Amino acid sequence: MRSIWKSIPVDEALDMLQFWVDANWPMTEREAAELSSEIGWTQDEDGWVSNDRFGLSFPDVEGIGPADDPVKRIMLTLTDHEKNITDDFARFIADRFADYVAGAEKRWGKGALRRGEVDRAYFDLEPRGGVMIVRSKVVEALYLTQPEVDLRKANKEWAA
Repeated sequence: MRSIWKSIPVDEALDMLQFWVDANWPMTEREAAELSSEIGWTQDEDGWVSNDRFGLSFPDVEGIGPADDPVKRIMLTLTDHEKNITDDFARFIADRFADYVAGAEKRWGKGALRRGEVDRAYFDLEPRGGVMIVRSKVVEALYLTQPEVDLRKANKEWAA
């Protein structure tokens, strides 16, 4: 049965994250926003970035844009959003989270998984930073620069 909700295909999502893992760090949010066109992301007239190739209900990319601050993290939504969370939508989100984590483990090796109201999978890719896949009411992925991973480890906010 085909889902009525959309999500980014696993390999394409992981390729986008790998792009940031492989990038030449450090860089500013503005530099990252300009570089993001290489993976098909677009900027609006104000410099904000969207990943609108997949028709998701929330295509905005957080952490890069029209600022000259150093990038700490880049967050993108991997699945549609839904205001009213039905059992079917919750299953869709849980299944997609499992698919993304399985794909990430094939690519980067075993991650650290923390289950709770919000599930998180952590992939420590030192010295290239890290990737976190998060399941809450949607599935999101974050690329974190190495200094950001180090800070989260120091604050006990990183499980890997």
